[in-house]
Amino acid sequence: MTFETNWLQWSFERSSRQFRIYVVEPKAYAPKGHGEVFDAVLRDFFDTASGQAVVGDVSAAIREPVEADLIVFPEAFLAAEDLVRAMEGFARLGFQCCVHVGLRPDLENTNHLFSLQDIESLLKELKGIQGLHTDDLNGFEAWFKTQKRGSHFNLGCMFLVEPKGGVRVCLHPKAVRAGVEYSALTDAHMTEANLLSLVTLVPPNSRYMSVTIQPLICSDALSLPTDSMIPNPIRAFVDSSAAHFPKLPADHVDIVSLSLCTPVGEVAHGKGKRRRWKPEFESAFLDAGKRDDCFRHHFASFVMANFDEIGPQKGGLSGACMPVPFPAGSYPEGVSMWSYGKHEYDSADGWKCVAGFGIDSADNGAASKDSKNRPNLVCLDDVSESAPHVARALGFTLPRLVRDNPVGGRFPGLTKLDVRAVRDETMNATEQG
Repeated sequence: MTFETNWLQWSFERSSRQFRIYVVEPKAYAPKGHGEVFDAVLRDFFDTASGQAVVGDVSAAIREPVEADLIVFPEAFLAAEDLVRAMEGFARLGFQCCVHVGLRPDLENTNHLFSLQDIESLLKELKGIQGLHTDDLNGFEAWFKTQKRGSHFNLGCMFLVEPKGGVRVCLHPKAVRAGVEYSALTDAHMTEANLLSLVTLVPPNSRYMSVTIQPLICSDALSLPTDSMIPNPIRAFVDSSAAHFPKLPADHVDIVSLSLCTPVGEVAHGKGKRRRWKPEFESAFLDAGKRDDCFRHHFASFVMANFDEIGPQKGGLSGACMPVPFPAGSYPEGVSMWSYGKHEYDSADGWKCVAGFGIDSADNGAASKDSKNRPNLVCLDDVSESAPHVARALGFTLPRLVRDNPVGGRFPGLTKLDVRAVRDETMNATEQG
């Protein structure tokens, strides 16, 4: 088996080299409340023009509407009917930013996998959205029609409202099964998919570069065993499957957008423990930048959205991994930074937390100045909130794409970091009633 391919090109207005991203970290994996969390985040992000206190804000002060080119939510997050409603709302209100979100068939069923009938119903609903470019679904449908009866897939979706009002959509199935997606029950055992998806955002003004995004779901980024023995979607481009693209795809993947629902590891810190990415993910971040079988991803930035709590387990660490070192500097409260490289003389390469996590240094939380440090991770820190919240969001700006940085020039790092805690008063009122 080889990968089928789906490469979409969407018109996307850019007025500078900057690209701004928000990753959203819901407080808990609790499917029945995910729709309300999604609405609360959007109110907090965009409903700030009326001059009144915004429901969903953690304070009485009005916050400015966010500027966002891409907003990422976790895996298995938004119900199919809520996705359709959200896309219709974005088109009606003219929100022109990409949204990447993991899907589930509905809110009542604990199973996040889609049957073929569920997918057929979703396709019908999507085609009913006014202004939707139905051609965007052709590649997915062609793949879908070849699937065997009894299959169950994990789906994600990226959508965008273009400057002229057209609605664009990319449905993508998960290719690499996570450990929790093996099951003795047929409808809870995930079928591995073989559809490779890319979205290229093309600015009408050719002075700015296009941005190619690969939307993935959690373990798609990992080198885990698969039934078909085909590589994961990052390494798939060296497979003969790449020849199935109807035309030459973008030479580089600029952003890997990861919707996650995964517990993370812990490391000792002082008298307690702090969260840290598991080795499989840390290896994935590094391999993309150095392995020859990941050649299209050498300049790719990973952006990740995870749940803070997944039942009794700890998740979190939503943020970004860049394949370049950052300049020294302080980071805002609620953010931690990890740097990969040699942090001490004659030491082995490794990850080290250099800002956040309560680090008390002479540089007051400044990032490492060691030029030998290479990739950097910037994540939401594991800190307690003074006010109850349903989600936190980390916003950051890529001043330029990594491949847009001058050769030999120092990457300026992420800028304008924004940590937003989102509280939804409507949910609290319902609980109290």
